[in-house]
Amino acid sequence: MHQFSFQTYRNINIKFNRTTNLTDVDVPAYAGDTAIIFQIKAKKLTLLSRKGDLNAIKSDFKKAVHVAKDQADNCIAALRDAENYIFELDNGETFVPKQVSNYETVIILLHQYPAISHQTHILFGDELETTPIALTIFDLETTPKFLETPERFADCIHRRTLYSKQYRDANELQYLAHYLDRGMEKPK
Repeated sequence: MHQFSFQTYRNINIKFNRTTNLTDVDVPAYAGDTAIIFQIKAKKLTLLSRKGDLNAIKSDFKKAVHVAKDQADNCIAALRDAENYIFELDNGETFVPKQVSNYETVIILLHQYPAISHQTHILFGDELETTPIALTIFDLETTPKFLETPERFADCIHRRTLYSKQYRDANELQYLAHYLDRGMEKPK
């Protein structure tokens, strides 16, 4: 197994002008002609969610995943239209985003969140054309160990998103197995 590294940055503020923020990118990672926008959330499941209360599950999901998805969408829109925004690192330096053709979203949850892959499919339902990838930090640490390059990781993320309505698995390691075994092609 190989370790690899992306061209990454952290905590980039996206502004309309010098004083008005739009949003921020937690971690943009570049691999070839793809930018993966990682939005990281520290939302824990509430006790009610862990006990199976559906309203609490929906509320926790909204705070952990839906908000991060909306934030990533805003980031991607600004990155695609970069000349109309100001991008700034935490230290105040200007950041110039790399122009790429493909953007992918990955939502990272820092705490244990059982069945997050499944909940993403169920709770987004038909609201979106493709379902975003939401995974735990454990999944993020494990998945790249099985892929040789940043470009292969980006391809796995792209296919995982592209065919999100065709594949349903209980966790990210099962999705990874589909990719490693069959390249995660569109099912017939």
